[in-house]
Amino acid sequence: MEECSEDGLLDPSFVQRKMEEQLAKNLKQRSMKYFVAEIENELVGYAVGSIRKNYMYKEKMEGMIYELFVKKEHRRKGIGSALTKKILGWFKAKKITPQLVNVYVWNEAAEKIYTKCGF
Repeated sequence: MEECSEDGLLDPSFVQRKMEEQLAKNLKQRSMKYFVAEIENELVGYAVGSIRKNYMYKEKMEGMIYELFVKKEHRRKGIGSALTKKILGWFKAKKITPQLVNVYVWNEAAEKIYTKCGF
């Protein structure tokens, strides 16, 4: 299998290639949006939002924040909140009621940001 190395683990170059393919595919979708934060041309954070059909109410659309990441050395500077507000602004411009966020239970910092933004 091309995706596994001799020790049975995923080959990093395969993973990198698949991630790049998925990112290229996602960037072409009008229903997904990526926001990035840069400081002096360095990427310090990003957020990914999506607009999709609600699973229970098919006629209704919903917004979802899939990912929010800020490099450790740049956290607690308002970058995560700013990225979240950018996605919420995109939802609002599209007249989508934001409803969902994807966050790990242990990620208290993200929970605080989302709570502050109304989730």
